[in-house]
Amino acid sequence: HGFRLLLAQADYNIAYLHLLRGDYLNARALYDEARRAAVASGDRYHAAVCDLDEAELLIELNLHGDAEELARAAVRAFRQLRLGYEEAKARVFVALCAGRQGELKRALQLLQRSRRQFVSEQNAVWPPLIDLYAALLLAQAGDLIAARQRGRAALGFFSPTVLPAKAIHCRLLLARIDLQLGQIRSAEAHSAAAERLLPHAQSPALAGHTWALKGRIHEALDHHDAARAHYLRAEKEFEALRDRLRTEELRISFFQDKVAVYESHFRLLIKRDQIPEAFATAERAKSRNLAAAVTPRRRILAGSPEAESREQLDLLYRELEGAEFDRSPDAPARTASLRDRIRRTESDLRKRRATLPAAADDSFIPSLEEIFARLPEDARFLEYFRAGDDLYAFVIGGGRATVHQTGSASRILSLLR
Repeated sequence: HGFRLLLAQADYNIAYLHLLRGDYLNARALYDEARRAAVASGDRYHAAVCDLDEAELLIELNLHGDAEELARAAVRAFRQLRLGYEEAKARVFVALCAGRQGELKRALQLLQRSRRQFVSEQNAVWPPLIDLYAALLLAQAGDLIAARQRGRAALGFFSPTVLPAKAIHCRLLLARIDLQLGQIRSAEAHSAAAERLLPHAQSPALAGHTWALKGRIHEALDHHDAARAHYLRAEKEFEALRDRLRTEELRISFFQDKVAVYESHFRLLIKRDQIPEAFATAERAKSRNLAAAVTPRRRILAGSPEAESREQLDLLYRELEGAEFDRSPDAPARTASLRDRIRRTESDLRKRRATLPAAADDSFIPSLEEIFARLPEDARFLEYFRAGDDLYAFVIGGGRATVHQTGSASRILSLLR
């Protein structure tokens, strides 16, 4: 029995290593093996941890129904084992799945229940993180005043020097809320504070979100040239992240939807009647979605030096996430060391990328002039683009292009069903 127990624990450790490296396909298979071994040996703890880790993996893959089922099983198992911290963490994952599936009220109730449990466990980090999650969900539900209150509470805990990434998340959320409330100067102040923290966070994803939000603020002030410059800067950051995991981001849609920056940029260009630039932006957005859907990261990069750098980054970001939750005296030094290693690995990866051929980038996107040259004079070419719920149609041909807003995409889809 003892040998089988050790074997189950070893299987779990191997699966967890694959999760840290971002090797999700093998991680899922190994978690399944580890779970069966744990159940066979009577190791209820490792069986539940397998459920918890795989739920986290599935959340990152946007498989929220399957993730919630595993997280619920983990909640029940940890409750039976009387492990309060693990039970509360598993319930947070259930809440995140509920939120991503539109069940905002249930998600907020689950988060509040976990918050109370973390407080009773005397955990200092999780309650403010739950405040941030709750603020994001409240903002999504349109309760901006309550969202701002919870966001401010979270910001009061996250130190700009010890937890800069979480502090940036708070600042960006508060800026977004103030922008929606028409308090543009306050939104500017929060976005400027987020920008000052970027060198400490070493997060290209958060940099992209920061530039995108600053673009929206400049657009609200009618500073269209500055807005476009920031949108382009955000797109550049997100293009560099096309096949990176989201390990440094919160698992909430606001911080995961990178295509939104292309949509904001597109609308700005339409407003300025810059049709060729709007067409190019729409095509880049669709290229990004297509690349994400059909280009398996591991298949392209496996065995290459770039793959090694990316796997190392995945591992470092997950270690950094764990270090930020560590309250031991040596945690700040460990966190600083991890950020330095991330900075050096990112630099190495950028150098490696410079030597590789482009894939699914702007070189594959034809310009309007190229389309004009290939179309017969009497032919017309239609190209559609969805920005939010608005559907736009480009009519191209005869040496000119026009764009038309055709209506609500969801309404059109419902009529076609």
